[in-house]
Amino acid sequence: MKRTSKKMIYGVFYIALLGFLGMGIYNGIFASAPTCFDGKLNQHETGVDCGGECEPCYLKNLESIKTMGSPEIFSLDSGRAVILSKIVNPNSAQDAASFSYTLNIYNSSGDIIEKAYGADSLPASRTKYIVESGIRAPLYDITRVDMTFSNITWNPRGASLQENLTVSRIVTTLEGSQIAISGEVKNESAISLRDIKLVGILFNTFGQKIFASQTLVSTLGSFKSIPFVMRIPRDSHTESNVDLAATQVFAY
Repeated sequence: MKRTSKKMIYGVFYIALLGFLGMGIYNGIFASAPTCFDGKLNQHETGVDCGGECEPCYLKNLESIKTMGSPEIFSLDSGRAVILSKIVNPNSAQDAASFSYTLNIYNSSGDIIEKAYGADSLPASRTKYIVESGIRAPLYDITRVDMTFSNITWNPRGASLQENLTVSRIVTTLEGSQIAISGEVKNESAISLRDIKLVGILFNTFGQKIFASQTLVSTLGSFKSIPFVMRIPRDSHTESNVDLAATQVFAY
């Protein structure tokens, strides 16, 4: 082999060797170490930037509690406003063991004129109605309501108390100055439950919600049932539109 050819081969070899050495030095000194925020699947992660040495993927991918549509606003002839919100926990593996919520009430200028606060819980993949009846602003001042959530405590599905409640024998009647919703709630679980919320919703003949109310059952023993009555002030609008056979009641 000619001397020139040998020199070229050795030159290519040394250049490649120096390149590998340079890359090693760069990666060792200048390249950043793997992190849980680098957008790469590394350091034994089971998903990008989660699992392994990072937080579990089921926690990283958690979605907040959400409202299903906008909160609905109802009123009576007196002008008293009631807000009904339907919320959902979109996570299939995590219970919202506790959370806080805020209802922001706006006027036509887009200003917040009132806020209402509360706290609740919501198991994985479940929905729930929340009724807020202590609104001071009259209906004619309210144009929009939204709902925000904070201080959510997450538990693995099933780790939180799981109620199993059924509602039956629902009857809606007009009684003097009130609309009465009566029925029976049963605790189908093996543990006693406290502070059970019953949400009653009135509908018109077109299947549209026209009013909502709630009542509380302080305690209910395991596999026990108890009758309940919710009373709503009777006014001309509700009385003329309500479908007495369409009432729904939900227990939480």
